[in-house]
Amino acid sequence: MTSSPLTQSGTSPGTVTLTWVAPTDNTNGTPLTDLAGYHIHYGTSQDNMTQVIDLAGSSTTEFEVSGLAPGTYYFAISAYTALGTESAESDVGYKTI
Repeated sequence: MTSSPLTQSGTSPGTVTLTWVAPTDNTNGTPLTDLAGYHIHYGTSQDNMTQVIDLAGSSTTEFEVSGLAPGTYYFAISAYTALGTESAESDVGYKTI
């Protein structure tokens, strides 16, 4: 699976809304037919995004992360299949709270 672009915004303090484009192809160019969900990876360091949110189901391409303390947070999205194969992470985005 190819990684998808990630954008972020925030409308209230401590909140970041992430949006992305659902992948349509595997990395070998074949159609992606068994997308099962996404993982949102985040943390306060681009090299240490240890927090992971599991979004089971392939229909959502937006998620709001809330309750974040002041600081800079880095985010990336990966997609996974029904068999558990996970894509590489998307490009990293960041937001300062």
